[in-house]
Amino acid sequence: MLRLASVVVCVAALSNCTGDVATGTVDAGADADAGTVDAGTTVADAGYPAWRRGLALHQWAEIAGTSGAGGAAVDAWGALAENKQTAELYIAASGGHSDSADNRVVSIALMADAPTWTLRHASSTNTPTDVLYYPDGLPTSRHLYHHLHYLPGRNVVLLGGCRYGYGGGTPTGPGMDAFDLTTNQWLPKLTFADITPFNGYVVEVDGDGAAWSTSGNRFVPSTNTWSTPGTGVGLGRFPQAFAPSRRIIFNVQFGDGQGYDLNLGLTARRLDTTTGNSVAITFTPSTALTELTTAQPNYAGMDYDAAHDRFLFTWAGETGKVYVITPNDTTTWAVSVLATTGLPTMIPGSGINKRFRYLPTLGGFVLQPRASSNLFFLPTA
Repeated sequence: MLRLASVVVCVAALSNCTGDVATGTVDAGADADAGTVDAGTTVADAGYPAWRRGLALHQWAEIAGTSGAGGAAVDAWGALAENKQTAELYIAASGGHSDSADNRVVSIALMADAPTWTLRHASSTNTPTDVLYYPDGLPTSRHLYHHLHYLPGRNVVLLGGCRYGYGGGTPTGPGMDAFDLTTNQWLPKLTFADITPFNGYVVEVDGDGAAWSTSGNRFVPSTNTWSTPGTGVGLGRFPQAFAPSRRIIFNVQFGDGQGYDLNLGLTARRLDTTTGNSVAITFTPSTALTELTTAQPNYAGMDYDAAHDRFLFTWAGETGKVYVITPNDTTTWAVSVLATTGLPTMIPGSGINKRFRYLPTLGGFVLQPRASSNLFFLPTA
């Protein structure tokens, strides 16, 4: 049984951080009005793997020996899926468009003292362009964005539709293709029903194991059925994250999240996974909100920090900068900035997408800036 780290300093105040509307920052040491988070507080615990022990709170740290992404083409708008309980990461069929035909599946177990990438399934060898499935029946590689997910009830990695598949014609399709992590084999086509209606891609999985598309459509694996339980307004594109304690999926983006439709400005929505209905979220004016809006982030990454009831958001254009979005029961939330040190180098372009993931078992967030880089870890507890 793994034991989560005991923080040497008092971090209880973090759970009450609301941000300062004047400075837009968060205080971990005293009063939220003070406006800073103290970095450099040491945490150490024998329940963590060797690489995680003794890391400083809010200080980025490289995980040695984790570069290369197992040969997967994650720089082509790639993503990570994660098992939050075991802290294992997965990449499947990353590539697409004219970037790569490789549909390999790889994983890395971060609970290991010295984690390294493992090849779960080699790429198909016959890889024609502009098809949804290669001649061997396996799904084509594609830009993953935020459409790669782990289904804990089935122990599979799910491709939530094909977006910009391999080839100049950029094939797209509604296939819910899945890789079985128990057998290390792709499940047969249509094991999971195609996205219906096909008006959005799967962007998140809720606490019941149901998969949700951007359009508010829900897939229940146990019944293999799609439905639209709410009004169908759904969410924006990305990034988005599920908050188990609130039973909501939250989306925030600038423009369309890809650097286009900038006239849309900063938009956000909260979807209730019980009803399927979503509402618009606005933000309290603050320096951090101005900075976020001015930055016009694209291809960003975000996940929910369950230990502190907050969403952390980062993107490649502001290397290592982390925004904190603090939810509440109203439709007006707060934005602040988390003070961090040891910033990793990130490269704008294809961005971060779903490669910034919260791992509760390790008490923090993992980041994959690019394929050639080691993974980075940001302790938050």
